[in-house]
Amino acid sequence: MIHGSRYSVAIAVVVVCAVAAPSWAGSWSNASGANAAFGWSGGQNNTDRFGNPAVSEAGFLFSDPVDFRAEGGGGVSASKTDFARVTVNIATSVPAGAPAIEFITVKEWGTWSAGISDPDTDFGFQLDYSVFRYAPTPLGNTGAIDIDATFYPNGTWAASYTLNAGVTSPPYADKPWERFQITVTNTIQVDGAAPSGSFIEKQGMQIIVPEPATVALLMMGIGSLAIRRRR
Repeated sequence: MIHGSRYSVAIAVVVVCAVAAPSWAGSWSNASGANAAFGWSGGQNNTDRFGNPAVSEAGFLFSDPVDFRAEGGGGVSASKTDFARVTVNIATSVPAGAPAIEFITVKEWGTWSAGISDPDTDFGFQLDYSVFRYAPTPLGNTGAIDIDATFYPNGTWAASYTLNAGVTSPPYADKPWERFQITVTNTIQVDGAAPSGSFIEKQGMQIIVPEPATVALLMMGIGSLAIRRRR
C-alpha cells in the first residue's frame, strides 16, 4: 500500500452551536428523525456533494455523493469540497432508552488515477475529525484530529478513525456520549503540476455512532445497514 504524505484527507467533526440548525437549501431530505439507537436533527450539507445519507441504528451512510471528483493536471488544478453536519441525541431515540454512545468512527473511501499520478505529490486532501459534546457535561470539544488516507495500487483509497469516549476525548469525558454535534468536512484536490488526466474521487463516507454491542449485532445481520467501503 502507498501512504499519502504531502497532504492528509479531511474529515472534520466539529460542534457549532447547541441550537438545532435551521432548515435551508442544503438540508438533507431526512434532516431529522429517530431510531432505536439515537435521534438526529439539523442534518445538512454545504454544497450538497455528500448527498443524503441512509440512516440506521448503525449510523449515517453516504453512498451517493454528487460529483465529488476533482480532475486536472497538465497545468490545470481542481478541487471539490463539502461538509455534512448533524446533531445526535440518544434522549430522543424511538423507543426511548437507547444506551449512551461509546465511540464514533468515520470511514471514507474512493478512487484515484493509479498508474498516472503520484499520491505523495499530485493530490491534496484535508482530513480532520473533531466532536463537540453537549451531554454529559461539562461541554467538551476534541479539537482537530489529523488523519491520513491510504492509497492502494489498485486505484482505491481509504481513511478511517475511531474516537473512544474517555478522559481525553473530549477532555474530562469519563462517560459515554449522550448528545453531540458532528461536522464532517472533506476537500479533495488535484495539483496543476500533476500529469494530465489525474483525478481523485470520493465514493462514500460513513459515520458509525452506536455503542459497540449494537454494532456487533448489526454486523451479524440483525441490523438494517450494510457496511460499505468508501473514499
